[in-house]
Amino acid sequence: MAIRVCVNEFRSDRGKNYVDYTKDLQKDRLKHEVLLQQGYSMAVQPSTLFPHGWIVRARMIRTVRSILDSMLSEVSEKKLTHEVLATFMCEVCAIVNV
Repeated sequence: MAIRVCVNEFRSDRGKNYVDYTKDLQKDRLKHEVLLQQGYSMAVQPSTLFPHGWIVRARMIRTVRSILDSMLSEVSEKKLTHEVLATFMCEVCAIVNV
């Protein structure tokens, strides 16, 4: 999530989400053309974190998910807006980066 600027580049290590997304884009060329016209780009960055970096990344994801779960449990679905979710993500970044 970009906090200060808009996202214009998607990076991936060829994980399952990236592979599925590129398959969807190949099926729907119009969506791909619109993304390119708007200035978005996609880059594949091979992982150099094997194997120990994956453990650290998995722990970080687990930490972020547990923080978000506790925050989202206090908010009803009707009150969950994009602004609230963006605020939660900023709070999670602040907690993790302490």
